[in-house]
Amino acid sequence: MRRRILRFLAAVAATAAVGFAAAGCTNQAQEKPGDTGIASAADGELTITGFDLVDNNKYVFLDCPELEIVGAESLKNATITFSKIMYRRVKIPLWDITREPYQKWNGRAKATVTVYIGDEKDCATSYNEPPQGAKTLYFKNVQFINGKATVSFKDGSETDPDDEPEEPGGGEEPDPGDGGDSEDTPPDET
Repeated sequence: MRRRILRFLAAVAATAAVGFAAAGCTNQAQEKPGDTGIASAADGELTITGFDLVDNNKYVFLDCPELEIVGAESLKNATITFSKIMYRRVKIPLWDITREPYQKWNGRAKATVTVYIGDEKDCATSYNEPPQGAKTLYFKNVQFINGKATVSFKDGSETDPDDEPEEPGGGEEPDPGDGGDSEDTPPDET
């Protein structure tokens, strides 16, 4: 997962570097008209409700490798601005990172998403791992319709679904046999 975030941020850095060099600017990125790099209400977003009170005023970043999307307030000027938790909830705009410039995502799918919760408000494109001390939560089977979904904080797991052990036993069910003698019972000697 860290490699995926690093790859995404390297792509953002490369895009910004090319844009800065081509335009001869040092302080502003060149953007297409109408593409502000900031999500609008019509765009996809994941809403998480029911955060613990201690998480108010913290920031959230979302990663979903299955769908090749990330979630953040904005991806602009080679900076990722994270979404802020307020009143025990957060709305995280979703971004399709398969095309440049990055597009707002509004697809339909079911996937597992990873959410990082921390104190950092934003990061430069040199970001290559979750912020130190960030809490990581995984939400399985999130159903997005028109890019929107809502989940409850309590439904998140601190265990990566890819790392969960298989069901105990894992083998075939024991054969009850024909009701005859078992290995623990001595055979009847009649």
